[in-house]
Amino acid sequence: KYISIFSIIGALGVGCLAIFTDYTKDRITVWRNPELYKLTGGWQTLQGLMAIGSGGLLGRGIGQSRQKYLWVPEPHNDFIFSIVCEELGLIGAMIIIGLFCALVWRGFTIAMRAKDRFGTFMAIGLTFQVGLQAILNILVVTNTMPNTGISLPFFSYGGTSLVIMMINMGILLNISKESNSSYKALLSAEYRIITSLAERIVKNAKSLYEYKMKNENMTPLAKRCNDFKLLEEKCKEYSDKSKK
Repeated sequence: KYISIFSIIGALGVGCLAIFTDYTKDRITVWRNPELYKLTGGWQTLQGLMAIGSGGLLGRGIGQSRQKYLWVPEPHNDFIFSIVCEELGLIGAMIIIGLFCALVWRGFTIAMRAKDRFGTFMAIGLTFQVGLQAILNILVVTNTMPNTGISLPFFSYGGTSLVIMMINMGILLNISKESNSSYKALLSAEYRIITSLAERIVKNAKSLYEYKMKNENMTPLAKRCNDFKLLEEKCKEYSDKSKK
């Protein structure tokens, strides 16, 4: 309930900033028609798209980018994904996106297996931070959304950002370690229960088979006597339990 309320308030705040701030209006205008501002605000976007397109399917090769030399502004930071696409091509870009997706999937898996609620929320927050930052950077580079100046995790230049990301991953791995120990204990308990049930089923099946083989070699009268004897034993056993 409270998360929904704060989300609505945040969305309204972002909408107000986009409508009433001149700086944000200019970015949205350039994003809608970058060709009209190719020498000013749209220069970075257009050069980044040219870098992505020139990479083709397999790319130019690692270190063979041309757009990073005085063409794409901030090629080592905000628009490093365009240089990655130029050097590694579409296949390399899809592999990197797939690795980010695998990281997000693994992070949410760790969150679901965390042993307490704090660990769950912590893992969700750390995973969401990395995933959202990667998505926003890729959307900006491909001109799917206005330029926001967000770096690409683990790729963009900056020692502080890399250190923070490594700390986040260390915390996430620690949550995974703690959750794995409790998860293994749970699996061990379930395995013992399943093994016990299987042993009981096998034992009962064996007893039933022996009883059936024994009755096949009896005459009808002997079968009835045997059944009556078993019934008498069961009743006596039940009576003894009731007295106790």
